[in-house]
Amino acid sequence: MDKKEQVSESELFKLEQENYEKLAKKYPDQMVRSSQYDPATALQYVGITGVNPSLTGYLRYYPQDFIVEELKGEGDQTTIDPSTEPFTQEISEGETIYADLVKIGIGTFEAINQLSSQVGISPQKVGYAGMKDGRALTSQRVSIRGTTVEKLNALPKSHFFIKPKQIGKGAISPGQLVGNRFTITVRTEQDIDEQAFSESLQKLGKDGFPNFFGTQRFGHRLINPHLGLLLSQGKPEEAIRAFLVGTSPFDVPIYKSMRVKAKESYGDWQKMKKTFDILPYKFRHERLLLDALIAGDRPTQALLAIQDQVRFWFYSYGSFLVNQFLSQAMAGQVTSPDPLPLPQTSDEADRLFDYYLERDNTKDYQEHLRPYPFLRRRSRTIPPWITPQIHGHAISNKKIVVVNFSLPKAVYATTFLMFLFRLHGGNPIPTWVEATDIDAKKEVGAGSVTATLEKLEPPTQRRVVEGEI
Repeated sequence: MDKKEQVSESELFKLEQENYEKLAKKYPDQMVRSSQYDPATALQYVGITGVNPSLTGYLRYYPQDFIVEELKGEGDQTTIDPSTEPFTQEISEGETIYADLVKIGIGTFEAINQLSSQVGISPQKVGYAGMKDGRALTSQRVSIRGTTVEKLNALPKSHFFIKPKQIGKGAISPGQLVGNRFTITVRTEQDIDEQAFSESLQKLGKDGFPNFFGTQRFGHRLINPHLGLLLSQGKPEEAIRAFLVGTSPFDVPIYKSMRVKAKESYGDWQKMKKTFDILPYKFRHERLLLDALIAGDRPTQALLAIQDQVRFWFYSYGSFLVNQFLSQAMAGQVTSPDPLPLPQTSDEADRLFDYYLERDNTKDYQEHLRPYPFLRRRSRTIPPWITPQIHGHAISNKKIVVVNFSLPKAVYATTFLMFLFRLHGGNPIPTWVEATDIDAKKEVGAGSVTATLEKLEPPTQRRVVEGEI
């Protein structure tokens, strides 16, 4: 994304904030779901069955309820702990500054965009190993090129800060990490039985769990697997229609009503775009697709305007099949190879997932994906089973539990947690949620968050209309 596009998205976000406030006043009952979704239903939507623990929990009441610290290997771990030391080492031309980026309430892309803007470089000059959740307090190693230590030392207080590490060569690339350490607070509906919970943790630490793809992999509406299915069947027109005006049980009412309104004029691309213009940031990808359709592009051409989204659809369908396969493996119905090849990435994978491809009429996916050069087969595998490293836990007020654990890279913390809790998140916040703000790291004897929170600008209270599935 170039600088012009960044500014454009920033302007869209500001405009949307204004329009959103107007909508909230006019339609207050449509801004959040009327009730929480059923966690088991959400899991079934993404292909996961056979997981239904007895405890019900709520995740991310505060950003600091979800702490992530990157593991780099050989004893090198980033932390959220603040540093009082500025950059002191001089940097020569062509050298790279390595630092730890600590952020709260914003995603990795947003933090990097803000950082690069403040020090006068393009976002491409900032390297990182993995994406870190925006609804969290996180730490990760970054490489920064093309700026000075003076500019980095002069960064204003904001939703992020950076800690000096070293001056060197090269840059960090995606995937250059070993895993992540999590300190996660879950607020439960029921009183927690200390002995039963400890036994559940010990069992997970000993036996491990299937490496399911978590619900966040599939988009807020959880329809991305269906869109990827349609593309794999050679039905781009149907995929476009489902993307623009399709709804799901997980829709927020205001978004659903806008899609329903747009559906009334389906095919009149200009009129549909005016509907989505009301919330231009939320519907930015829909608007890009409609621009291409307005210009007269055929469906396959129009989808090139939203390549990142199309890529998500395709991979989501594969992730859905993996979840179905691992659900069967967990039930003892199939045996998984290790490593597990991902669907639609190789001949070996196609043979393993032949039953599913035949069932879904997607065996000819290679032919149907020819119009999308960014969707080429590349052999990819994942470990089918994960053994977590559990460092400890603490229970507070009988209904708040903090779990401290580590997972390999590319493994979802929520996948680990789904074997302990029926997870809720987002709005509406259940009445049973205990709102006490606790120092999670202190609770488990892993330090404290106090000094870190003092160094960070608290995130603006953002609307949570989509919530977290």
